[in-house]
Amino acid sequence: MTLSEQDAKKFFEIAAPLLLWVKKRNRKSKAVSKQAWKDKYFDARGARDIWNAIWERPELLERYLKQKGDALPEETKRVLSDWRGNFVPGPFIVTRYLEEGAVFISSQDGRVYLVSGITSPIEESLAAKDLPCQVKTSLIPFQGRVIYDSIMEAEPGVVVSTAAQTLNQVYQDAKRDGNLIRRLPSDVPPPDGERWRGVVQTLTSLREKEETAHSEEFLRQALNAPDVHILSERDLSVLTKMLKKPHRSEEDWDVVKDILLDADLFTIEPPRSNKARAVEGVLYEDGTLMAFTSLQKCQAYIRKLSGEQGTERYYINVISCETLFEIAEKKKAQLVIDKPENPFQMFFVYDSQTKRLGASVMIPRLKP
Repeated sequence: MTLSEQDAKKFFEIAAPLLLWVKKRNRKSKAVSKQAWKDKYFDARGARDIWNAIWERPELLERYLKQKGDALPEETKRVLSDWRGNFVPGPFIVTRYLEEGAVFISSQDGRVYLVSGITSPIEESLAAKDLPCQVKTSLIPFQGRVIYDSIMEAEPGVVVSTAAQTLNQVYQDAKRDGNLIRRLPSDVPPPDGERWRGVVQTLTSLREKEETAHSEEFLRQALNAPDVHILSERDLSVLTKMLKKPHRSEEDWDVVKDILLDADLFTIEPPRSNKARAVEGVLYEDGTLMAFTSLQKCQAYIRKLSGEQGTERYYINVISCETLFEIAEKKKAQLVIDKPENPFQMFFVYDSQTKRLGASVMIPRLKP
């Protein structure tokens, strides 16, 4: 089952301006090549990155509505508000195709959804995949149906036979009990019991292995994108030399600012469940925002966080230094650049109150 031609057109008329607006503001989207965005069109990889940003930070939808609200039709505002409050994040397992839609089972909680295609049936998108298969996407309400956000990625890996049998039983139970979800929002409770937890454990193991490999490849592509400007070894050497100076003149600071403001820096976004926080994709720790001039320094700090908090999976974002300054000013926080691991080492700091770049030294905390 698919949307009508008129409804499919309406979906893209709503989605395309939203994605382009978010693309311009999203810190992670710097990894998408400028060539991928022309006029009002976007490629699948670019759109997936932007949808991910929206579902990770749905407040972007609220900001879009506030900024564009006066120019948007009432129906568009209603649809966007509906997405804001009622989206269902993936991943999912597609188990079968029915006349009224494809059966998606949430790999997070086991709820069962009947999902319509947008312009073509979902089985055409997954024609080369044996069922059941795992997919990355998010589900959203539209015109009284459950659809996906237009981009769906099938994950490699085979669902083992024992898990496939259990998934079929989950579907049969939902069908028998009237718990197939055809509209959002839904008050259908998730299934429970040891059976579902075993399926989740199997699928999570497969997914994490794939996501680790994907993240490394994505980062490699991101750093080679034409609109990403990583500091050169020469620039890093100059910054190190400036930090070691006992006194820095105004000319020295002009050199430092010229180097930094023309570059993209690295920062860290912890998972939501982690104790560490992020503000607009920037690590926020002990009341300060944190960024790093090199990938090596960023990865070293991730290892430190992982050791302290027992979490291994962190996201690395690449953000322009100018944007980092703007975020610091909006948050009214200091931005620390290259926080050292050892005490009595110098580092750069941007004071958002005075809007000045300076240098500071790492002082160890004294135990009471």
